[in-house]
Amino acid sequence: MSRKTFKQTLQSAFTFSLHPRQVHLNQLLLIFMLLVFMFLLPLVLQIVPVGNKDVFVVGGVLIICYLVIANLLNRRFPEFVAMANVIVISLIIFGFMWQLPYRIQAFILIMYLLIPVLVGSIFLPLHFTVIVILFNLCGLIVIITNNPELQGAEIILGPIAFYIILSGLIVLVTDHRNRLEEERQAELAEKEERLRLYFEEANDWIFTLDADGIITSVNRAMCEDTGYAADEFLGRSPLAFLDVEVRQIAQEPLQQILAGLTVQRLELPVPTKDGRRLWVDIKGVIFQENSRVTGTFHIARDITEFKRIQAALQEQSEQLEKMVAQRTAELQHTTRRLQTILNSSPDIILLMAPDGRIQICTPAANDFFGEPTTIKGKNLADLAASAEQAQIVRTVIADLTAANSARRLVTIARRRDGVLRDIDMMLAVVPEEEQAAGIVASIRDISALKEVERMKDQFVASVSHELRTPLTNMKLYHDLLQRNPQKRALYLEYLGRSIDDMHTLIEDLLRLSLLDQQLTELSLERLALAATIAEWVQAAQSLTESKELHLTWHPCGCDVQVSANAPMLRQAFFVLLHNALAYTPAGGFVTVSAELDRMADQPGVSLHVSDTGPGISPEDLPHIFDRFYRGQAALDFGVPGTGLGLAIAQEIVQRHNGRITVKTVLGEGSTFTIWLPAAGDLPKGVFQIS
Repeated sequence: MSRKTFKQTLQSAFTFSLHPRQVHLNQLLLIFMLLVFMFLLPLVLQIVPVGNKDVFVVGGVLIICYLVIANLLNRRFPEFVAMANVIVISLIIFGFMWQLPYRIQAFILIMYLLIPVLVGSIFLPLHFTVIVILFNLCGLIVIITNNPELQGAEIILGPIAFYIILSGLIVLVTDHRNRLEEERQAELAEKEERLRLYFEEANDWIFTLDADGIITSVNRAMCEDTGYAADEFLGRSPLAFLDVEVRQIAQEPLQQILAGLTVQRLELPVPTKDGRRLWVDIKGVIFQENSRVTGTFHIARDITEFKRIQAALQEQSEQLEKMVAQRTAELQHTTRRLQTILNSSPDIILLMAPDGRIQICTPAANDFFGEPTTIKGKNLADLAASAEQAQIVRTVIADLTAANSARRLVTIARRRDGVLRDIDMMLAVVPEEEQAAGIVASIRDISALKEVERMKDQFVASVSHELRTPLTNMKLYHDLLQRNPQKRALYLEYLGRSIDDMHTLIEDLLRLSLLDQQLTELSLERLALAATIAEWVQAAQSLTESKELHLTWHPCGCDVQVSANAPMLRQAFFVLLHNALAYTPAGGFVTVSAELDRMADQPGVSLHVSDTGPGISPEDLPHIFDRFYRGQAALDFGVPGTGLGLAIAQEIVQRHNGRITVKTVLGEGSTFTIWLPAAGDLPKGVFQIS
């Protein structure tokens, strides 16, 4: 072995370092040795011979001085002090064995040599502990060789064997402990290397702070993303790299972390060196020792793309909200319009469940069937007029839901007041996922249409009947004329009458049709009613002579004017007058009179035509204004006519904004009254309130 190699080996053997805890423990050991030695020295001086006390005093002073100096040098040179402690402890034990071999049982002191071996195994490397063991054996050999009193085998051999065996065990235990420590250190180093690789190679930012909030380390990803070098980060606060407004936001969480408070997470925009702005999500772990923060560990993830997507989603969400709000407003507007249309519709609209139970109804249904609370929940079939009609409705609803279609149904329903009405229903299924979610029913009251149809049929029948009579007479007299030409003059007279009757019927029908359709222009003028009626009565005097009737006129005594169409009003008046003359028996009286009258707080004049005829029966009275209706009196008296006169008179009076009424007493006569509103101011007088 060369000199240089031996020097390196020797240097490595005596080169080692102590853990801070070992340094602290060594300091305690020195203090303990100092206290024990100062306590034991007076006791030892009492039992040693007088001639040896000076040696013990000098040795004790030197040891105390060493312990004091070692305490002072322990922090600066801990390894040197640890080696010195082991040697000094061994020398102290050897000193006691040299000076007091038999008085204090030196064989026990041999076992005390295990103390420096234990101290060495704690503070020194294993090879140095072996050196201490060998050093102590050499010292024993020297002491035993120079001290005959210790050369007896029965005195020294047992303790020496015990020392060697126990020292060997200490070496084995220390070696095992050191190997375990080396394995632990190797494992720890591997973990630290892995952690370092993760620290350096992680895609997230990783940085640490000390107790003052100063950056102590950063990883590669943080440097690459921000553009700063690691040296630019180290020794500076992370707040220095933030914008002023963001710095104020981040300062409080940083102070909380350094105070030992937990901050779950923090999202901040971080400006880069090239002027970009990166959003990061920061999480941290606090390092504490003795309840004091020693540092922090932080991981920051780049969420810039996430923020961009979040902002885009937020913008889209706001646009969607605006669109939804706009669409909602449109739907509400449409709903209000639809609701207004449905509420104002004269037709009844119902929304029903698939089984026919009513769920929603329009106001028209309330007027027809009753309040909503009375019909909601009921089945549509329950509103039918009869059990047969109800069964028909149920069958139609069942067929609808099965076929998922629409169908029209005309039936009879019972109104809220109990009246039966003809209704036309249009039923349609509301589909949902190929199933019937409900049924919509549109119901229209067609009772008026049915009545019109009935009246039309009756009108056609009446017209046919009325036309058949003159046509039959015309055909009859035409045949008689051919068979018996000698009576030509008589048959032609009868033919003329039949033609006149047909002409009168057709004229009445045309006039009534024009009045119904309001195709006749009603030109009004002011008429002096009293003078006009007087002329009409005078013109009708010739009609009374054949039956010896008495026709009188009683004016109201005042000049009242009305707005009227004279020809049409004359026609209505003569219908009443002709009827009165026709139904009054010979020698009877027909009276025409006028009087001021007020109807519904409107001033006017009433024109009365009274007769002393048979009167109108209660059965005929409700129908006398119906078209083609002729009462029993017309059959009894054989009065010709079409049954259209009073209907025409009523239409004319109504076109003049007037009213026509009748009062009758069976067996005494009847009074027909035409009331017309006055034109202009009326003269002061007495008014009869109708």
